[in-house]
Amino acid sequence: MASAKVVLTDYVWESLDVEQKTLEGLASLVALKTKTPAEFLPEAADCDALLNTYAGPITAEVMARMPKCKIIARYGIGVDTIDLEAATAAGIIVTNNPTYCIEEVAEQTMALLLASARKVAFYDRLVRAGRWEVPPGKPMFRLAGRTLGLVGFGNIARAVAVRAAAFGMRVLYSDPFVKDGQFPVPGEKREFAELLAESDFVSLHPPLVPETRGMMNDAAFA
Repeated sequence: MASAKVVLTDYVWESLDVEQKTLEGLASLVALKTKTPAEFLPEAADCDALLNTYAGPITAEVMARMPKCKIIARYGIGVDTIDLEAATAAGIIVTNNPTYCIEEVAEQTMALLLASARKVAFYDRLVRAGRWEVPPGKPMFRLAGRTLGLVGFGNIARAVAVRAAAFGMRVLYSDPFVKDGQFPVPGEKREFAELLAESDFVSLHPPLVPETRGMMNDAAFA
């Protein structure tokens, strides 16, 4: 008989077979579809573990109302919706999924890059309005020969680098934790300011932490 209680705050997939199979005989799973702590706390107040997708933020106050909680596990890479200092103080382990949707996000990045370079959304609206004209959307660019600057060079950014290089782009990256040539993927290391100055397109990939929040400020755009 399961002795622990696991609460899933929210999910967007159809089946919970993986969760139920993993927890079978170990814990009972209570699956919710909530958006805020106010919605999930009535069920999570006595939980032993919290599975979390988007519902939040999970603050010190929220954790205080879950005195039995030992772990908060995020379905995703970022943990910026969870107060890590408060979790540490409360003795709650916080985990993430560092390989979540790497390929999908890299593909989405390239889709947005192509849409930006080729003015896809603009011309879609123009054609729907019955106009077939090129000049209104200028300037447009081919990706080949252009420079892409990747801020952060983690798993997703490196997957983007491979795709961008396949389009003929020159790839730069800025990451204080990655050495030049550390990974066998396209990319030349630059300091952040140098990358901004040399790049035609910039894609942001660092985690949202105090050190990176607001990094694209007035000075970055100057």
